[in-house]
Amino acid sequence: MQQRKRTLTDPEDKAAAAKMDPVTASPLLAPSAAIAEIDDDFVLEPEKAGLPTARSWCACATLSLSVLLCMSTWLSSSVVLQYLVDAFSVSEGHGSFFTIAVQLGFVACCLAQAGTQLPDRANCRWLMCFGGLLAVAANLAMLACRAFWQALLARFATGVAMALVYPPATKVLATWFVAKRGLAMSFLVGAIAPGSGLANLVKAVPGSAELWATRRGFVLLTLATSGATVVGAALPVLFVADGPFALPPSTFKVENLARIAGNKKAVLAILGYMGHSWELYGAWSWLPHFLGSEVFEPQAAALLSFAAIAVGAVSCVALGDCGDRYGRCKMCVACSLVSLACDASVGAVGESAPGWATAVLVVAWGFFLVPDSPQYTTSVTELVEPELVGTALVVNQALGFVATIPAIFLVNQVAGVGAIGWRFAFASLAPGALLAVAFMERLDRLAAPKAAALAPDSDDRRFVAAA
Repeated sequence: MQQRKRTLTDPEDKAAAAKMDPVTASPLLAPSAAIAEIDDDFVLEPEKAGLPTARSWCACATLSLSVLLCMSTWLSSSVVLQYLVDAFSVSEGHGSFFTIAVQLGFVACCLAQAGTQLPDRANCRWLMCFGGLLAVAANLAMLACRAFWQALLARFATGVAMALVYPPATKVLATWFVAKRGLAMSFLVGAIAPGSGLANLVKAVPGSAELWATRRGFVLLTLATSGATVVGAALPVLFVADGPFALPPSTFKVENLARIAGNKKAVLAILGYMGHSWELYGAWSWLPHFLGSEVFEPQAAALLSFAAIAVGAVSCVALGDCGDRYGRCKMCVACSLVSLACDASVGAVGESAPGWATAVLVVAWGFFLVPDSPQYTTSVTELVEPELVGTALVVNQALGFVATIPAIFLVNQVAGVGAIGWRFAFASLAPGALLAVAFMERLDRLAAPKAAALAPDSDDRRFVAAA
């Protein structure tokens, strides 16, 4: 006799499903492993069992594309840095402030969102749309700037806009996934890599080596990245809905921030992300300049810079399931140790080794710099209470990007020291990797043995209930 497929619409099945999560009694937040606790006659539809569906992956792809397009404005100033330095009559040492201003804007907006707990009170898809349009306005405003402070203000506004795109996107994605959330987050976070490197790809167009040092090149780049961002801003509101695993809304309470600060495991994940961000954005910000001024011709340097940044998307996807399978902490530690070795050696190899060896090392560096990033983000979503996920994510991003500011400044300053130069400039990023290793090792010890080091299929229901 054919077995009847029963769903949660049957009253007796609701009681059975409640066994799946003793913390919330909610089948929508139950780990896939808990399904085995229900007798064989009970069959859950994949979406109701917390398993990803075609709709889930479609939402993931759309959100990832949106982030990719919007992020094209993030590091665009590094492509036309020589023009900006000449146009505003500042030294090359002050060129880092064009990127630092973006980081400051990002941090300021994240802190404002955390203070108001906006992501847990507003629709994050509309926040993404507003942020994308604000990024377009700030990007176009650069064309009208005539003073250095005006350009920095425009770049600051770009950072504010990016903080309304990226952290809200991670929360929207969390409403579509319970199982395989780490892999899904890898697609989204991986989109930052080619998005941030897109401007370098534009610069690598044959015959355009001198174009990007001119006003005309600056205008073309600004229009190209602005157009891409308009499309990215429209995607979340036109083609994505909130997912079936909606996180409960929150009301503004000052003590919510104290609850996050008092969560020792979440704090360790955030501190690990700070070390990771120190290393990642210091590398991304200065790698194009290092390759173009010390190793390769401008076009080749731009193309290799894009490859080194964009390969992070490949590694996020290729290794994205490792955190779900083997533990997020272990994956973060492994990636940080490899990138640490690259921090210490890439400058020396670039100055003394053949070009092909430098290219291989730089791409390998880019491959291992990024794939642990979504694991920190996913860990935060798993470690805090459901109604605080949005606020915790912007706190995570704010503190992470606070760490990028001294890193970006320090690389340039170390490179300017004659006895050290670019040979050891990137070694200044090593402390970030070391801190990431230390904090995630500590979190791994706290989470073991029952949490499988923050893997979603762990026996610690709290991680899943808080997802």
